[in-house]
Amino acid sequence: MKLESDLAASTVLVLTEPTDKSADLVVRELERRNARVFRADTGDFPLSVNVSAWFDGSWEGEIRSPDGSVGLRDIRSVYVRRPTAFTSRRR
Repeated sequence: MKLESDLAASTVLVLTEPTDKSADLVVRELERRNARVFRADTGDFPLSVNVSAWFDGSWEGEIRSPDGSVGLRDIRSVYVRRPTAFTSRRR
């Protein structure tokens, strides 16, 4: 199926809270279809999730978390469901 091969060539960024059971189901289905998934919570930024980005004709950079990293150019889709609110205060 073309969709599955397209998914395998790119990453779906999933922004959600760590305990979101509905997002867990979506992630499992994406992985079943051989999609690469990078899951992060905006509430973890900037303490454990970091973003570096620059523009040089196109966007370059990466998102890093304790679980790994993903290049911005590798992100094809973003699924947003109940991420924790970003706060600039240190925890």
